[in-house]
Order: sequence, then structure tokens, then C-alpha cells
Amino acid sequence: MWRRVSAILSAGDFYDPKHIVFWKAFDAMHTRGIPLDVKTVTAELDAMGSRHTVGAPQSIGDLTDDVVTVAHCEVHARLVLAASQRRRLRAIGVQLARSATDPTRDPGAAGRWRSR
Repeated sequence: MWRRVSAILSAGDFYDPKHIVFWKAFDAMHTRGIPLDVKTVTAELDAMGSRHTVGAPQSIGDLTDDVVTVAHCEVHARLVLAASQRRRLRAIGVQLARSATDPTRDPGAAGRWRSR
């Protein structure tokens, strides 16, 4: 399952900073072949110095309450990815709108502007 989901998503696709931390922990654990459960994830978050940042182990329990079934993991990952893409597009739109009203910007340079 991890290979299928990690082929779709990366840490940067999550909006909630806690979810980014969880993703990084899950990825590190998968790389080392450690199974994911409340105790092992809490231990990994301790090792990362992030346990209190995410509110573990309670927040892990909260995640498991909201987890979709493994059968639908790719569908859920694509929903997360789509939300991430919409946030990036919105950021580009905001930047373009600001630039469009900035008299110091060259309007002909619009194709060279990038989202930051």
C-alpha cells in the first residue's frame, strides 16, 4: 500500500503541518521496514522530536478513526493530491493578481513569474 500511495503523494502535498510530520515519520519507517502502528509511530515521532508537535499518541488514534480502507487508499491519495494542486494554483493566481496591480512589474514578464 505504501508504494502505491507514495507514488502519488509527497510530504508537500499536505496542508496540515501535523500531517506533513506524520508523512515524514511514515516514510522514514517504511524505508527502514518498520511496521506502522500507534506504538511504533509514537516512538518514531519521539526520535524525530515531534511527538508533542503533533499531539501523539492521541492524534495517531484520531488519524486511525479517519483512515479510509486500504482498498480505497489510492482514491483518497488522489483527492489529497487534487486539493494540493488547487492550493498551488490558488497561490499562483494570488501572485499574478498582486503582480498585475504592481506598477513596478513588467507585464510582459508574466510568463517568467513562478509560484513560491
